[in-house]
Amino acid sequence: MQKGATMKKILGTVPVLILIAVCFSVNAEQETDRSAEQAAEQNTEVAAEQKAEPAAEQTGKEQTVEVPEPAAGKVIIATWNMNDMLTHSEVTRRKDSLKAFAEKVRPDILCVQEVVSYGILKNIAVTMGFKDYHVACSDFFQSDGAHRGAFEVGVISKYPFGQVIEYDPSPDNKNKEGEPIESVIRPMLKLGVKKVECKRGYLWVSIPAVRLTISVVHLKSSFGRTARADSINAAKREFVTGAVALGVIEDVHFFPGYSYVVAGDFNVGHSDASKNGSDLKSDCYADCGGADLYDDTHAILYAGIAGGLSMTNLTGHITESTTSTISGSPVDNIYVYGGYEDHFTGARKINKTYGSDHVPVWTVYSVP
Repeated sequence: MQKGATMKKILGTVPVLILIAVCFSVNAEQETDRSAEQAAEQNTEVAAEQKAEPAAEQTGKEQTVEVPEPAAGKVIIATWNMNDMLTHSEVTRRKDSLKAFAEKVRPDILCVQEVVSYGILKNIAVTMGFKDYHVACSDFFQSDGAHRGAFEVGVISKYPFGQVIEYDPSPDNKNKEGEPIESVIRPMLKLGVKKVECKRGYLWVSIPAVRLTISVVHLKSSFGRTARADSINAAKREFVTGAVALGVIEDVHFFPGYSYVVAGDFNVGHSDASKNGSDLKSDCYADCGGADLYDDTHAILYAGIAGGLSMTNLTGHITESTTSTISGSPVDNIYVYGGYEDHFTGARKINKTYGSDHVPVWTVYSVP
């Protein structure tokens, strides 16, 4: 990380006519409270979140998908929920699949979900053949435990990071190896999105060499629930996505001329007709007719309801699921904003899981 990267953005004297959430003081949770929270996460909610075993290495007949050969000015950006990368032994067990993925997709920048530590993400990078790549990983959970209650998100990048910041609902970092600078998430209070109890935030990186900022998310799972039973999960997704949206709006002013990417596992499809709404003040759960539904996660990024932000979903044309555990439209998405949207190809996916329960999704970015 570059010297002086102790804060992401410093407001200048030029007024910025953008929406910024109301600042408020947040007391960090005590370590004992956090330990209890992690125990509860592991013993209750995590138990409920048990996933079906990946049905097979293939989610269907593999498509013939051409990934472009490496070329100057072309950057392959991928997102992949790797599924339960909990231990180094799991990385070793899946080494052939990881190498096969890397050889097929050849990502220059890979956004990752479902690892549990910086060390494991570094091991994954080396196993894929990316030993000289740069690695950034969140540390929402200090335990780094081998369980689903300790999931982190990360980025493996061919290009060096300018800055790395973890936006955590409950900051608690202790200067371990690889820990990023940490900031608390603040909700979009002015739009009625309140802070909710949430385990994971998001990871933000800047990559000056290719003029990108990237926010990586792994939003709250619905556990298969819908309607009223899914309301708190949807609120958690909206809370984190709202913070991401505010970050993108900031980036437009603090990093002019960049492209701003949001990528990861949203745990709700981009066109889920049973959940998706576009009005933060209206949530209908049953017998809705034409009423606005209850989950505005995607709308926060594309519909202009957060400070006029209207990101392009590069995955919007894909209608098939990207995971064997959730049917319908893709939960794995790549959004982009900043005026260079036409420099990104429509996202592609391949119907092969490489040992996960999600397929990788990627785009090719032509650096302006």
